[in-house]
Amino acid sequence: PMQNAYQSAFGTGSYKMFVTKINATGSALIFSTYLGGSGEEDIGTGIATDTAGAVYVTGCTGSSNFPVTPGAFQTAFGGGNIMNGIWQASDAFVTKFNSSGTLVYSTFLGGSGDENEYYDTFNGDVALAIHGWGKIAVNRAGEAHLVGHTQSPNFPLTAGAFQTTGTSGGTYNNYDFFFTVLNAAGSNLVYSTYVGGSTIAPGGNSAREYVGNIALIENTCAGATTVIGAGTSHSDGFPTTAGVFQPAKLNSYADQPVIFRFSLGAGTFLTASVTATPATCGNSDGSATVTASGGTPGYTYSWIPSGGSSSTATGLSAGNYTCIVTDGNGCSQAQIITINNSNGPTVTTATTPQTCVQGGTATANASGGTLPYTYQWCNGQTTSAASNLSAGTCTVTVTDAGGCSVTSTVTITSSVSTPSTAVTSTPAACGNNNGTSTVTASGGNGSYTYGWSTSPVQTTATATGLAGGTYTITVTDANGCTKTATVSITQTGGPTVTTSTTPQTCTAGGTATANPSGGTSPYTYQWCNGQTGSTASNLSAGSCTVTVIDAGGCSTTSTVVITSSGSIPTATVTSTPASCGNNNGTATANVSGGTSPYTYSWNPTGQTSSAATGLAAGVYTVTVTDAIGCSAIQTISVTSNSTLNATITSTQTGCTVNNGTATASVSGGTSPYTYLWNPSGQTASTATGLGAGNYSVTMTDANGCTQTQTAVITSVPGPAAAVSAASTNITIGNNTSLTATGGGTYSWSPAAGLSCATCANPVATPSQTTTYCVVVTDGNGCTDNACLTINIDIPCGDIFVPNAFSPNNDGENELECVLGSCIETLKFSIFDRWGEKVFETTDPKICWDGTYKGKLLNTAAFVYYLKGVLTSGEKINRKGNISLIR
Repeated sequence: PMQNAYQSAFGTGSYKMFVTKINATGSALIFSTYLGGSGEEDIGTGIATDTAGAVYVTGCTGSSNFPVTPGAFQTAFGGGNIMNGIWQASDAFVTKFNSSGTLVYSTFLGGSGDENEYYDTFNGDVALAIHGWGKIAVNRAGEAHLVGHTQSPNFPLTAGAFQTTGTSGGTYNNYDFFFTVLNAAGSNLVYSTYVGGSTIAPGGNSAREYVGNIALIENTCAGATTVIGAGTSHSDGFPTTAGVFQPAKLNSYADQPVIFRFSLGAGTFLTASVTATPATCGNSDGSATVTASGGTPGYTYSWIPSGGSSSTATGLSAGNYTCIVTDGNGCSQAQIITINNSNGPTVTTATTPQTCVQGGTATANASGGTLPYTYQWCNGQTTSAASNLSAGTCTVTVTDAGGCSVTSTVTITSSVSTPSTAVTSTPAACGNNNGTSTVTASGGNGSYTYGWSTSPVQTTATATGLAGGTYTITVTDANGCTKTATVSITQTGGPTVTTSTTPQTCTAGGTATANPSGGTSPYTYQWCNGQTGSTASNLSAGSCTVTVIDAGGCSTTSTVVITSSGSIPTATVTSTPASCGNNNGTATANVSGGTSPYTYSWNPTGQTSSAATGLAAGVYTVTVTDAIGCSAIQTISVTSNSTLNATITSTQTGCTVNNGTATASVSGGTSPYTYLWNPSGQTASTATGLGAGNYSVTMTDANGCTQTQTAVITSVPGPAAAVSAASTNITIGNNTSLTATGGGTYSWSPAAGLSCATCANPVATPSQTTTYCVVVTDGNGCTDNACLTINIDIPCGDIFVPNAFSPNNDGENELECVLGSCIETLKFSIFDRWGEKVFETTDPKICWDGTYKGKLLNTAAFVYYLKGVLTSGEKINRKGNISLIR
């Protein structure tokens, strides 16, 4: 099968190769193509792929027009030996397709002899050509590596080849290996050499080598490729190397396996050297530098755990670090670096607590580092011991002679805590001696006493009756520890106030603002209208007072006068009524006063002119606004002319004759009135001769106002049919009496099995369970119907097969069934008159519906065969006729 084929036709000759690529699941072709020219044979012997999914093929070709590409290494057929006129000359070839089957390059590879073809003889004649000796492998660079065999003395080689002379001399049945590397474009040789012996084995007639396979081992980090070839050699002189497993041929008369290996493009491995600088004084000031060489330039660096990305890492603490160097080819080398440290001094401390009569002390005891040491305490002291320290934390920094330092923190406790105080106060207000001050004590040893610098001395936590000035409070706890604090009592006079106003307008009330000064802030405000902010708004024209009270309770009162500006427009509104219940009323606003021009807004219509039109009956409001924003609002009612009203009465129609009537009675509106009935088309107030249904009448008065009403005409009730039976369950072969009531005449269906189909009381003798329906007709020709089912019971031991059924979708006798209540097993078969089986079942619940192969059969006679076993063990074997009636 061909798919995306480069060459879709077989061509001429006996053998042509094909190249096929299948997807990863083996479920579909990616591409498939013939490959060859017009020669006798084009044989593929080796195939390989690269990392991009391209396909490389090698083998031998006898076609001088084998497909090659422009710029390929060898575009002309090299030739070869034609043996006894039978086998053709051959060259090796290399062809590359991309991953989708497009030809990338194709080239011959060979000299004047044969490549990749082997001939053997039978009774002195060439009788057999064996192919399959060329193999191929591809490296990451896309270079094709080939091994095969050649008779050509001029096979293409490269400078520096391992073996530059072939041993076959172009003679029949003498071959050498060749090993060739093509560049990625297929345009030139990277390397090519003979590999083979020159000695013909005793008793033999050839010195030949045949290839079995090729393998590549790539060392990307060293830039080298190892190629391993395997095959067989008939030559005693195959080249071997020292120290190999088997340096000489063991059997001169036989082909023996050989392995050869070439190493190409050996490079240098990535290496790295390290220099390090230690950290000092326990600080993070060490550094390390890694120098890379070898491999492929374009080095990158990754430091762990510091996270650096350059060749030098700085700011390092003492410890071990790893630097991973990666070259441009992705090869990596890890170096472990140890950063040492010259330690600074260490320090231990001792303390004594603070008391209420003296401060605490702290002593620093330094060791390590380089003597002498210097000291720096939190309170500026510079000896090894600090004194008079307050309770809390204090730091000391010890520095040795080398400049290395260490810092330690001490905590000074308090053996007897001193009380703490917090003082609050209120000022002396309005020029009076009414200031206060309160001290809150905490800490110490409870049970505090107080002494205020007042005359006389006040001894409670709160001092009262204070004039403006500075006071001292001394708090003493039970241990005699004291805490002194000062407080300033301010002396304030009462506030004064100035005011400003804005006038009342037609759109907003006036405003007034009080601006207090003096006294003690914050201030509170009380306006005449109850507002409490510094500014009162929405004030009416006239006078208004404001009282300002400061934080000391001092107050002052001021009166403001609010003026009014501008006149307000007035509006009157007239209207015309809406007629016939339509939206055709109007309302018009007439404005005076204010400042023109005016704008209008009608609610709820949203109209904006002085006259609102298209109005339904109802109440409407217009807001008129003048040029300075003053507005007037008026409301008007739009009335409606008398509405046309109607009532409809009707009489019933008979069930067989249209004799109903409908009458429209009109009130309101303006007479005279006209009428139009639909669908009858009558134009009087009363429509006659109506059948059952809905009728609408449109009434129009003298003003063109209309009203539409609907009359419903019903028909007189017909008969009520009922049906009963003496028994609704009978044994097959028996009968029962049916009784119908409710009408004058009766019609039964189905008529089969009835003694009379038009009697009120027929006798029913059904052969199977049957539903009987009766149509009852009264004297007016009105009808009704009712149905009743007579169930047939077939006693155990009896099986009944009806001899007729009518599958015509009328709901009666639709199925042909085997009837019986004690059937254990059965086989029920039905045949047409030509003997073809049209139905068969072994399930007594499955019946025939008159179809065969999904199609309904026409009226015809059929034969049935029935075999069965009853639950009693009795066997049944019957046959008979069945009529299918449409």
